[in-house]
Amino acid sequence: MAIEYTGSLQGKVRAHTPETLAATWLNAYVVLPNAGGAPKVGTVEEFKGETKAYPAVVFCHGSSGVNPQIKIFAQWLADALRVAVVVPDSMQTEDRLTYSSPVPAADYEIIHKMRSQELALAMMEIKHAPWFDGRAIIAGTSEGGVTAARY
Repeated sequence: MAIEYTGSLQGKVRAHTPETLAATWLNAYVVLPNAGGAPKVGTVEEFKGETKAYPAVVFCHGSSGVNPQIKIFAQWLADALRVAVVVPDSMQTEDRLTYSSPVPAADYEIIHKMRSQELALAMMEIKHAPWFDGRAIIAGTSEGGVTAARY
């Protein structure tokens, strides 16, 4: 029985350049705990001067990007568990290949390769973040769950 691929592909970018890869980290959605107040929200760049360090959750978003639900979840994690949350933003890459499922496995693999590069960079760069205490876990949802599991 043949599978009917009724999904579609959008976007032309199928591989990162050094610049697009860096943007996924530099523009990552970051949430830090805030004693006595709402968690602090910003980007890696915006928290360069942070002095308090936390364990971190490196969270890989799904195919819809850093959407409102991901932001709510990240803020809850930071507040409830007192952890930093960093969500590398794959959608920083303009005209990045995206899809509506189902599409052939080869097309998913192009995206998974890009996502794997983003997570590898995040795990390397987080070591230099002043708000990171050296302890991290990796998690993800949907497309990002594949990235986290494969890492």
